[in-house]
Amino acid sequence: MLAVIREHIEATPGVCGGRPRIAGHRVRVMDIVVLHEQLYVDHREEIQGDLARDRETAEALRRQTPSHLQDKLKHLRGR
Repeated sequence: MLAVIREHIEATPGVCGGRPRIAGHRVRVMDIVVLHEQLYVDHREEIQGDLARDRETAEALRRQTPSHLQDKLKHLRGR
């Protein structure tokens, strides 16, 4: 993960005040974070609804799809 971050984020003295920015651009990481937070605040209910639906879908899939690993562990514990 750190290698990916190093490839995509850079800080250069004299460019954007030396603050971390998207490599090859003058878009500061801080600006992206602030915009992301503002978008979240503006669309909080929609985003939270999407997250809740995603959690429900994931839970339904877990119930429908047995875990072979969990079955093996239960079997081993039963010994």
